[in-house]
Amino acid sequence: MTSPRFERKDIISDLPRNIVESILERMPVRDAARTSILSSKWRAGLLQKLSITVCSGIGHLNVNAPNLRVLVIICNSETDSLSFVTTAELRVCIIAMFKKMASLRGKTPSLVEFLADLPRVSDLYLDSFFLELLAVGGPCRLPTISTCVNSLSLYTMVFSDLDIFSCTLLLIQSCPNLMKLKIEFCPITNTYEEQVVNYLEAPTCMFQSEQTLTKLLSVNIDYLGGLKPQLLLIKLFLGCSPKLETLFVELSLQLDVNERFKISKELSQFPRLSPKASVIYLHT
Repeated sequence: MTSPRFERKDIISDLPRNIVESILERMPVRDAARTSILSSKWRAGLLQKLSITVCSGIGHLNVNAPNLRVLVIICNSETDSLSFVTTAELRVCIIAMFKKMASLRGKTPSLVEFLADLPRVSDLYLDSFFLELLAVGGPCRLPTISTCVNSLSLYTMVFSDLDIFSCTLLLIQSCPNLMKLKIEFCPITNTYEEQVVNYLEAPTCMFQSEQTLTKLLSVNIDYLGGLKPQLLLIKLFLGCSPKLETLFVELSLQLDVNERFKISKELSQFPRLSPKASVIYLHT
């Protein structure tokens, strides 16, 4: 089911048009012109006036911007530490590491600190490499909830580490007003940890999700390969979301016809808490 070749979507190119426009509206024209290399969406947006803060390749990244509303952080090996000092007005936050990092040499916020530092964010985009840093220290209970987050996008999700996965699911469960959820599974990984399966099958996981997914309307799943924890996660969303309307599914290009049929058959048998919930397969 694996292949050395795949076409991966990136966070920047995959942003919804309204978010792109929101970002471009806040950028100086000179800086916005540089974004035209990112995707056609950004080039089209140059017809409008722009202003955003994009931080990349900075050693000590301390975000102290009380009036900032849109933040894009692209970290790399030069980044030593990351902290949010003042971000009270931040509405859109995009953080991508794009590769595995053992750790940041300086301070890294925990998941609890991260959520507490972004009190008004409504749109959150994170990749699994950043979530891995947030998960340092193992699973935790969240005393902080993000009541403003209504759109959450998670990229290159993996199931090979319980701490990272539990951190990811806790993040989802900490957003009680979440309406739109997008998850991109890692397209080149077909392994998982059995502990992750046990975690998803535990009654406490189902109970916690039933309490927090009450407003979820749509879920978008990319690169579904049919791994057991992937299917269990989808089963969790269908079974715990009373207002869910649509589950969009894009199957992995590595699947053959028989594998695609098997997955679609299994998904059709999952119980759905919402009578309106439908599964729509996107063309790949």
